[in-house]
Amino acid sequence: YEGIELLFGGDSDIINNIFTENFGRGIESEFSSSDKIQSNIISGNNGHGISQENSPYYNITNNTIIDNNESGIFLAENIVGDIISNNFIAHNNRQGVFVYSRSTLNFIVGNFIFNNTENGIKIEFLSHRNTVANNTILNNKANGISIGRPPDFFHTNFTKIFNNSITNNSLNGILVNNSHSNEIIDNDINQNNNGISFISSLQNNITENEITQNNGHGIKLSMSSATIIFNNTIASNLFDGVRLENSNDNNILKNLVERNDFGISLLNSDLNNISGNNASHETAGIGLVDSEINQITLNFLN
Repeated sequence: YEGIELLFGGDSDIINNIFTENFGRGIESEFSSSDKIQSNIISGNNGHGISQENSPYYNITNNTIIDNNESGIFLAENIVGDIISNNFIAHNNRQGVFVYSRSTLNFIVGNFIFNNTENGIKIEFLSHRNTVANNTILNNKANGISIGRPPDFFHTNFTKIFNNSITNNSLNGILVNNSHSNEIIDNDINQNNNGISFISSLQNNITENEITQNNGHGIKLSMSSATIIFNNTIASNLFDGVRLENSNDNNILKNLVERNDFGISLLNSDLNNISGNNASHETAGIGLVDSEINQITLNFLN
């Protein structure tokens, strides 16, 4: 049923093949390691394009992975040390890349991830310390990148997301849900619904991103604390540049926030530090509703 199945092996090279219209997955690996999947066309399969389970240290590069009935690439369980690079991943019926269940220290780098039915990249269920960098992620029907999921004991932490272009995804450019200690640095996030959204997440770092022309908020925090929002450009978003709801003890520092509805708005959010921001050309630079003991200093409001 699979195009090819790798079982209890390793060090194989799968190069320059066509895997198409198989009843199951294009390529399936279980309990195999250090294989290379390179320069293949993997399309129109009834399952995932590539599926791995308990198979670490794969190099998946320069493949065309399109029109599969489930996810383009699925790291199903206990995948460590994969390098997923320079692939074209489009029109798959679930996620573009799905990192699931205790899969750690994987690198998703330099891929073009386009028009998948759910998320461009989804990482969840105790999958820690993964890196997402230098990808172009656009026109996916849910989020560009989705990190974590409820409930509380399914944390997915320490993800690094940097230097990606994340454009025109139907929900959020980046969604972080019940996930802690992530870094979102130097990304270009535009024309999504919200640029970046956090739900029930702690100790995250949002630094030096360009967050512009989104159809909702630039950055939205819900029930999230100890977030650092530093030195971002947050401009021309339809609603607020930065929106906090029921979110306490966050730091919003030295951002350029301009041409949004409200620059920075707080609802039922206490003990936040808003300092050194330039909030210009908005309905209001900073707005607070039912929010107490916030420190607002050294901002330029025009």
